[in-house]
Amino acid sequence: MPWIADYRDPWCEDVRIQHNLFLPTIYRAIEKRTVKTARAITTVSEFLVTQLTEIHGPIKTKIITNGFDEEFTRNNINYSSFFIFGIFSFFIIFWG
Repeated sequence: MPWIADYRDPWCEDVRIQHNLFLPTIYRAIEKRTVKTARAITTVSEFLVTQLTEIHGPIKTKIITNGFDEEFTRNNINYSSFFIFGIFSFFIIFWG
């Protein structure tokens, strides 16, 4: 089944696994096998595209930066209709 891998952060370069003797090697093998089956990769920056290309060779990539569309912030949204739990609010909003 065709699928797209989404990288928000580096997988095997995670500093939490670098101090373990075996985990980086195991994670790298799993990552390579996983990415090999992906039709493309989406990520957040040109830096990550460069990193991923160095690790996996040429692969179709698309950068989708983190952020928001200012047009949505100009709309008047009535947040009082959302649930509020104690002093914390949690919103899941789908813009369409």
